[in-house]
Amino acid sequence: RRWRFAGLAVIAAGFATVLFVRPPDLLIAEDGRLVAVTEADGSLRLSSRRADRFAGQDWLRRAGQDKSLAWATAAQEDSRLDCADAAGPPIDNCRYRLEDRVVAIVRTPAGFTEACAGSDLVVSLVPAAGACGVPVIDPASLAREGAYAVWLSPGRIRLLSVHAQQGDRPWTPAREEAPPEADQ
Repeated sequence: RRWRFAGLAVIAAGFATVLFVRPPDLLIAEDGRLVAVTEADGSLRLSSRRADRFAGQDWLRRAGQDKSLAWATAAQEDSRLDCADAAGPPIDNCRYRLEDRVVAIVRTPAGFTEACAGSDLVVSLVPAAGACGVPVIDPASLAREGAYAVWLSPGRIRLLSVHAQQGDRPWTPAREEAPPEADQ
Protein backbone atom coordinates (compact mmCIF):
# COMPACT_ATOMS: atom_id res chain seq x y z
CA ARG A 1 0.00 0.00 0.00
CA ARG A 2 3.00 2.33 0.20
CA TRP A 3 3.00 2.54 -3.56
CA ARG A 4 -0.01 4.86 -3.30
CA PHE A 5 2.26 7.59 -1.96
CA ALA A 6 4.08 7.57 -5.31
CA GLY A 7 0.84 8.88 -6.82
CA LEU A 8 0.99 11.88 -4.52
CA ALA A 9 4.44 12.71 -5.84
CA VAL A 10 3.14 12.62 -9.42
CA ILE A 11 0.20 14.86 -8.51
CA ALA A 12 2.53 17.34 -6.77
CA ALA A 13 4.79 17.38 -9.84
CA GLY A 14 1.75 18.13 -12.01
CA PHE A 15 0.79 21.10 -9.86
CA ALA A 16 4.40 22.34 -9.89
CA THR A 17 4.35 22.67 -13.70
CA VAL A 18 2.13 25.75 -13.28
CA LEU A 19 5.16 27.59 -11.88
CA PHE A 20 7.07 27.17 -15.15
CA VAL A 21 4.47 28.61 -17.53
CA ARG A 22 5.08 32.20 -18.61
CA PRO A 23 2.06 34.09 -19.95
CA PRO A 24 2.43 35.97 -23.24
CA ASP A 25 3.64 39.56 -23.23
CA LEU A 26 1.20 40.56 -25.98
CA LEU A 27 -2.08 39.11 -27.21
CA ILE A 28 -3.67 40.14 -30.52
CA ALA A 29 -7.26 39.12 -31.32
CA GLU A 30 -7.91 37.52 -34.68
CA ASP A 31 -9.75 40.55 -36.07
CA GLY A 32 -7.05 42.95 -34.84
CA ARG A 33 -9.53 45.13 -32.95
CA LEU A 34 -8.20 44.11 -29.54
CA VAL A 35 -4.62 44.04 -28.27
CA ALA A 36 -3.51 43.26 -24.72
CA VAL A 37 -0.11 43.98 -23.23
CA THR A 38 1.25 42.57 -19.99
CA GLU A 39 2.58 44.97 -17.38
CA ALA A 40 5.46 44.24 -15.00
CA ASP A 41 3.11 42.99 -12.27
CA GLY A 42 1.40 40.56 -14.69
CA SER A 43 -1.75 42.63 -15.15
CA LEU A 44 -3.22 43.16 -18.61
CA ARG A 45 -3.85 46.47 -20.33
CA LEU A 46 -6.47 46.13 -23.10
CA SER A 47 -6.61 48.46 -26.10
CA SER A 48 -10.42 48.58 -25.92
CA ARG A 49 -13.09 47.67 -23.42
CA ARG A 50 -15.74 47.38 -26.14
CA ALA A 51 -14.04 45.57 -29.02
CA ASP A 52 -14.11 41.77 -28.87
CA ARG A 53 -15.46 41.73 -25.32
CA PHE A 54 -15.57 37.93 -25.17
CA ALA A 55 -11.85 37.53 -25.89
CA GLY A 56 -10.99 40.45 -23.60
CA GLN A 57 -12.95 39.00 -20.69
CA ASP A 58 -11.37 35.58 -21.29
CA TRP A 59 -7.86 37.08 -21.28
CA LEU A 60 -8.59 39.01 -18.09
CA ARG A 61 -10.07 35.95 -16.38
CA ARG A 62 -6.99 33.88 -17.25
CA ALA A 63 -4.79 36.66 -15.85
CA GLY A 64 -6.84 36.73 -12.64
CA GLN A 65 -8.16 40.25 -13.20
CA ASP A 66 -11.66 41.61 -12.79
CA LYS A 67 -11.13 44.59 -15.08
CA SER A 68 -8.51 45.86 -17.50
CA LEU A 69 -6.04 48.63 -16.92
CA ALA A 70 -6.92 51.53 -19.23
CA TRP A 71 -4.85 51.83 -22.41
CA ALA A 72 -5.19 55.62 -22.38
CA THR A 73 -3.72 56.03 -18.89
CA ALA A 74 -0.48 54.19 -19.66
CA ALA A 75 1.42 57.49 -19.98
CA GLN A 76 0.47 58.57 -16.44
CA GLU A 77 1.50 55.26 -14.91
CA ASP A 78 4.73 53.31 -14.75
CA SER A 79 3.94 51.27 -17.84
CA ARG A 80 5.78 49.26 -20.48
CA LEU A 81 3.37 50.82 -23.00
CA ASP A 82 4.12 54.27 -24.40
CA CYS A 83 1.34 55.92 -26.41
CA ALA A 84 2.17 59.56 -25.64
CA ASP A 85 3.69 62.01 -28.03
CA ALA A 86 6.52 64.24 -26.85
CA ALA A 87 3.93 67.00 -26.41
CA GLY A 88 1.91 64.80 -24.09
CA PRO A 89 -1.45 63.93 -25.69
CA PRO A 90 -2.17 60.27 -26.47
CA ILE A 91 -1.48 59.16 -30.02
CA ASP A 92 -2.69 56.20 -32.06
CA ASN A 93 0.67 54.51 -32.53
CA CYS A 94 2.24 52.97 -29.44
CA ARG A 95 5.46 51.26 -28.40
CA TYR A 96 5.65 48.40 -25.95
CA ARG A 97 9.07 47.94 -24.34
CA LEU A 98 10.29 44.91 -22.47
CA GLU A 99 13.98 44.74 -21.58
CA ASP A 100 15.81 45.24 -24.89
CA ARG A 101 12.80 44.52 -27.13
CA VAL A 102 10.46 47.08 -28.71
CA VAL A 103 7.12 46.27 -30.32
CA ALA A 104 5.34 48.96 -32.32
CA ILE A 105 1.55 48.87 -32.28
CA VAL A 106 0.38 50.84 -35.31
CA ARG A 107 -3.20 52.04 -35.80
CA THR A 108 -2.63 54.48 -38.65
CA PRO A 109 -0.94 53.95 -42.05
CA ALA A 110 1.21 57.04 -41.49
CA GLY A 111 3.04 55.43 -38.57
CA PHE A 112 4.03 52.23 -40.36
CA THR A 113 7.38 53.32 -41.83
CA GLU A 114 8.56 54.86 -38.57
CA ALA A 115 7.48 51.74 -36.69
CA CYS A 116 9.53 49.49 -38.95
CA ALA A 117 12.64 51.59 -38.38
CA GLY A 118 12.76 51.44 -34.61
CA SER A 119 11.15 48.14 -33.60
CA ASP A 120 11.82 44.43 -33.29
CA LEU A 121 8.20 43.56 -34.22
CA VAL A 122 5.38 45.59 -35.75
CA VAL A 123 1.74 44.90 -34.91
CA SER A 124 -0.11 46.85 -37.59
CA LEU A 125 -3.85 47.08 -37.05
CA VAL A 126 -4.18 48.57 -40.54
CA PRO A 127 -2.94 46.92 -43.77
CA ALA A 128 0.86 47.02 -43.92
CA ALA A 129 2.01 49.89 -46.14
CA GLY A 130 5.11 48.48 -47.83
CA ALA A 131 8.04 46.32 -46.89
CA CYS A 132 9.42 46.19 -43.39
CA GLY A 133 12.77 44.87 -42.12
CA VAL A 134 11.19 43.24 -39.05
CA PRO A 135 8.35 40.72 -38.63
CA VAL A 136 4.89 42.24 -39.10
CA ILE A 137 1.55 41.06 -37.77
CA ASP A 138 -1.10 42.81 -39.86
CA PRO A 139 -4.75 42.21 -40.80
CA ALA A 140 -3.70 39.86 -43.63
CA SER A 141 -1.62 37.65 -41.32
CA LEU A 142 -4.37 37.74 -38.67
CA ALA A 143 -6.93 36.60 -41.26
CA ARG A 144 -4.59 33.82 -42.40
CA GLU A 145 -3.18 32.71 -39.03
CA GLY A 146 -5.78 33.79 -36.45
CA ALA A 147 -5.03 35.40 -33.10
CA TYR A 148 -1.42 35.73 -31.91
CA ALA A 149 0.39 35.42 -28.62
CA VAL A 150 3.84 37.04 -28.41
CA TRP A 151 6.63 36.36 -25.92
CA LEU A 152 9.60 38.75 -25.76
CA SER A 153 12.94 37.79 -24.32
CA PRO A 154 16.51 39.01 -24.81
CA GLY A 155 17.69 37.95 -28.24
CA ARG A 156 14.41 36.32 -29.23
CA ILE A 157 10.77 37.00 -30.10
CA ARG A 158 8.40 34.04 -30.07
CA LEU A 159 5.17 34.29 -32.08
CA LEU A 160 2.42 31.72 -31.72
CA SER A 161 -0.70 31.91 -33.85
CA VAL A 162 -3.88 29.93 -33.48
CA HIS A 163 -3.20 28.26 -36.82
CA ALA A 164 0.33 27.27 -35.82
CA GLN A 165 -0.99 25.80 -32.56
CA GLN A 166 -3.99 23.95 -33.99
CA GLY A 167 -2.67 23.06 -37.45
CA ASP A 168 -4.60 22.53 -40.66
CA ARG A 169 -8.19 21.40 -40.31
CA PRO A 170 -10.55 20.31 -43.10
CA TRP A 171 -12.83 23.28 -42.38
CA THR A 172 -10.10 25.94 -42.52
CA PRO A 173 -9.09 27.57 -45.81
CA ALA A 174 -5.81 26.49 -47.37
CA ARG A 175 -2.85 28.71 -46.58
CA GLU A 176 -1.57 30.73 -49.49
CA GLU A 177 1.75 31.96 -48.18
CA ALA A 178 4.18 31.14 -45.40
CA PRO A 179 3.59 32.60 -41.93
CA PRO A 180 6.10 35.01 -40.39
CA GLU A 181 9.05 33.49 -38.60
CA ALA A 182 7.97 31.70 -35.44
CA ASP A 183 11.20 32.55 -33.57
CA GLN A 184 13.37 35.59 -34.11
